[in-house]
Amino acid sequence: ITGKIGKDANLKLSNGGDNQELKINSEAIINGDVTYTSKNAADISAQASIAGKVLQKTVEPKETNGWLISIWSKLFAVFSALAVGLFLIFIGRDVTTTILNKLNESPLKMLLPGLLLLFVVPPIAIVLIFTLIGIPLALMLSAWWISTAYLAKIYSALFVGQLILKKLANKDSISLFWSVTLG
Repeated sequence: ITGKIGKDANLKLSNGGDNQELKINSEAIINGDVTYTSKNAADISAQASIAGKVLQKTVEPKETNGWLISIWSKLFAVFSALAVGLFLIFIGRDVTTTILNKLNESPLKMLLPGLLLLFVVPPIAIVLIFTLIGIPLALMLSAWWISTAYLAKIYSALFVGQLILKKLANKDSISLFWSVTLG
């Protein structure tokens, strides 16, 4: 502070940073109290004119439950995937059954095109985004890639759940509901 303040000065200098400090130069005239929140002590010139008191408040660290946030985010991801899987089963039962049958017949044949698209589409989208005409196409391609990758996760969970249930139950016909729930 180098100028004149006609009343109290209330300052919050940091929101957790260590390198912020209050400096009051010799030209400063403050007609009131100086209250500041900071981890560091103020650097106040002896020639500065302060009519009131100088009061430092310390920054209290906020207590966060990182583990609780982590658990909630994982639960949200699991239940979101379950909801999408159930939607695919109940709305698109025929398509889902066809995809699972193809996965059962030849998993590697289905895996290779997916892996190819997983690694080829992002560089193509990045190249397209640098061209003016390619920006909309790059955005559409990126949105398609993200949604396809998410759906692949759901179908993989269905496939794995179906494999596990077939081994445990020794049946050829397994409910898709239990497959997606287990997967």
